[in-house]
Amino acid sequence: MTPTTGRLSRAQADFHARVAAARRTGGSPLVIACDETVRLPTSFLAVERDTPSATWRLRNPSAAAAVALDLLGLAPAYGVEVPTEHQVLVADPPCRVHLDADGVLTVSLGTGTGTHPQLAKSMAHDWIEGLAPASVILDLDGVQHLSSVIVAWLIQLLQNCRPAPFRIRNARPTVVNQLRQLRLDALMAVD
Repeated sequence: MTPTTGRLSRAQADFHARVAAARRTGGSPLVIACDETVRLPTSFLAVERDTPSATWRLRNPSAAAAVALDLLGLAPAYGVEVPTEHQVLVADPPCRVHLDADGVLTVSLGTGTGTHPQLAKSMAHDWIEGLAPASVILDLDGVQHLSSVIVAWLIQLLQNCRPAPFRIRNARPTVVNQLRQLRLDALMAVD
């Protein structure tokens, strides 16, 4: 559900319709047919992740959804394989991704992220397009300062996760100052 209206977004409604269709056809495991445009609701993933009896399979998810599921550690549970061209990213990701029980996505950057070879690749931020998160938290605890690569990545991540609310937490005072100087604090909440 969208945080502001309490209603399902179009992406979430589409996904729920696909789940309902999979349930009607029955069978085990339930197969949800995805197409290149579907965004997987994190609220659904969070609930289903903790349901041991769930037997879901996603057929033909987008590359972004496959990478997102792998970063969350959920790809095997849904029978999803990451496309070959993106396996380097998931083998050595530039960020850690965690899904809370309420569908909130936390993305954490560690020390040295600004020089990570995968950070400048498009899938380093495009993966979030495969999800419809309730909200996104970017944890900058390990970041000493914002390099131009991190700023570019952050802006792309912000654009790709819309319309989900985006907020930054655990930023050092120097990083908060940089965000303000770049006026990025106008685009996202900074805790």
